[in-house]
Amino acid sequence: MTTEERLDNLERELARAKRRNRWLLAAVGLCLGAWVLAGCLGGAAAANEVRATRFVVVDDAGKVRAALGMEVDGPELDLYDAGGKTRAALNVDANGPWLTMYDAAGNICALLSVDVDRLALTLSDAAGNVRAGLSMDAHGSRLLLRDATGRVRAALGMEVDGPELDLHDAAGTTRAALNVDADGPGLTMYDAVERPVWLAP
Repeated sequence: MTTEERLDNLERELARAKRRNRWLLAAVGLCLGAWVLAGCLGGAAAANEVRATRFVVVDDAGKVRAALGMEVDGPELDLYDAGGKTRAALNVDANGPWLTMYDAAGNICALLSVDVDRLALTLSDAAGNVRAGLSMDAHGSRLLLRDATGRVRAALGMEVDGPELDLHDAAGTTRAALNVDADGPGLTMYDAVERPVWLAP
């Protein structure tokens, strides 16, 4: 599979994950809203608002499946599976919002964050190792692909002068770089100590 096909596959997976997250958050928001509304309308006296530091939603068996509360760092919404394990968490702290998704073993498999000056999405494997990262800030956007050891093996970014694709070996050394700037496309290949050995204007 070529690098372009891998990037296309990753983009499709990210789009599918984003759609699933939107539906999940919308469903949870509707459920919580309906639950709060039912509590307000069904009470002895109607109220304009409900104030609390924590709301807990349980299933028919009494197991906690969702919890919305005020933590030390800020508000947090946690969603649990039937086994009681946290599978998704949405929180807001001093740096901004975070959306974290976990696999069945409790490892973080996806993390979306909006920092003060940076938007980032990271994807991790079953061992908890970050394997892909997409970020965007004032300097541009960048996609990093890592191997099982955590080393960056491919980096695609939009730099100040134009797009650039860097490929690295198992030691993390840059071995090839393809870029396009105002002068046109350029391809550079490097040896094991990162010395240019071939350049194409």
